[in-house]
Amino acid sequence: VSELTCSNEIIKFRQEVGDQNILWFYYAQDYFTESGDFNCSAKINDQDKILVNIHVESKKFGEESLRVSPKKVNLSKKDLKRSQMERVRLDQVYKTTIDDPLFLRDFVAPMNSRLTSVYGTRRVFNNTRLGQHLGVDYKAAVGDEIFSSNSGKVILAENLFFSGNTVILDHGMGILSIYMHMSKIIAKEGDYVPQLSLLGLAGSTGRVTGPHLHWGVKINGHWVDGLNLLAIKND
Repeated sequence: VSELTCSNEIIKFRQEVGDQNILWFYYAQDYFTESGDFNCSAKINDQDKILVNIHVESKKFGEESLRVSPKKVNLSKKDLKRSQMERVRLDQVYKTTIDDPLFLRDFVAPMNSRLTSVYGTRRVFNNTRLGQHLGVDYKAAVGDEIFSSNSGKVILAENLFFSGNTVILDHGMGILSIYMHMSKIIAKEGDYVPQLSLLGLAGSTGRVTGPHLHWGVKINGHWVDGLNLLAIKND
């Protein structure tokens, strides 16, 4: 197999050692995907062979109103410039993912706590509609420990305007996990960390209503519901 595509997207994959007929890959769509059918095909000896058909159904999401610092909604020129520069940098970080898998185990939750906000919820900050919540929030107190959901490479560990103290892990195969709003970052950029490594301590940095962990998952460029990733069990 020389290439794997799903609806014209090139997807990272792994061939089973000792059996080149078995492919492992993760494919996902996100909040913005319209309902419909999607095909995944592999290029074998310069011929495309359809491997799987995927049907995506529409889903309704809730809405929540939040109060945050006005400075995090109505940005000053300085803060606007900073956030724009960070967005450009993040776009580049998200693109530099490793093809090979850096994990062997199933993904696990980054902390043992209840959810306070789910994926896809429409957000209204200070009576201003600002988009969707493309992650899940875990209840946390300042100082609670946050762990890596799987092994991977730390590709970012720094303070950002909206997400505060943030760590991003590259797990390979197009999978990234993101940990936001920490009070303290412990992970170091460039390090390879095993599953359940201590990445940092929960906090309330960035645009927040209070201390919590925002955990995001990105697969092949799509922000997806991380709870679906946790539900995958590789027997």
